[in-house]
This record gives sequence, structure tokens and C-alpha cells, in this order.
Amino acid sequence: KMALASLEVSEYHDWAKGAVPVCVPANKLSSFLDLVRPNVAFPDEVTVWGNALFATKLDYSVNSQDILSAAGEVLLAHFRDAFAECPDDYPAVLDLVKNRSGAKGKALFKPLRVALTGRDQGPELPGIVTIMGSEQVNKRFQQAFSLLESKS
Repeated sequence: KMALASLEVSEYHDWAKGAVPVCVPANKLSSFLDLVRPNVAFPDEVTVWGNALFATKLDYSVNSQDILSAAGEVLLAHFRDAFAECPDDYPAVLDLVKNRSGAKGKALFKPLRVALTGRDQGPELPGIVTIMGSEQVNKRFQQAFSLLESKS
């Protein structure tokens, strides 16, 4: 990671471009690479993050499934509804979900991250939400609900 951190932005983009999966929209390529830069050390991690953010379907690990199950459908519904009400205002979404659910800290952020990316750590959530856009965010919540329904 130290070597990557020392690269100029254009050098990093050149290094990473070969690992970007086809699901990453061309008009979001530069923003995507900048968003995931702190979370990659190897080219395959660029691929992983591209799929985590833009693939049609996520593959949830057992740990991710457990996080979603523990959070439950009610919390996910609060997130889905808040994003529908304030699709371009991440802080407002968080405020709505905190007020409606009482969740805070990891109990708030971890299920959101897992629902959106299938992973329990990674780039900053505001950047994830922005780059994904409201349509993709909504699709990810639908997928998370489908997963929970299949487990019940």
C-alpha cells in the first residue's frame, strides 16, 4: 500500500485500469478508482471492489449474511425508505434511520455497508452511495431483502 500511496493519480489509474471489471461504468471509472484507492494493495482488489459496487448480483459471505440477519428486515426497510425519501442526501438518510430505528455506530453502519457491497469494511460509505447512485442502491436493498427472505 505504501508504494501505491506514493504514485501520482495518473500512475495509480494506469496501474489499476487493467483490473477494473467490465461492470464498472466508463463514466464512473476515475471516481471509482479514487474511491477504492485506500482499500487496494493488489490489482485483484480493484476487481473485487468493482464487482462489490457495480456487479448485477452480490455473493454474500457467511459473515455478511449473518450481519444482515442480525440487523433484520426492519433496519434494512428503514434504510430503503430513507434512501427513497432523500436519495441524494446521505447525512439525512442516516439521521432518519437513527431516529426511526435507534441504531447507531456499528449496528447502523455495518448492515448498510454489507447490504450495499456484500463486505463489512471498505471505502467510505458516502462515497459508495454517491458512486452507486440511487438505482443501484435500491437494487442492492432488494437483493438483501431477497437474501433474508430465503433464510426465513
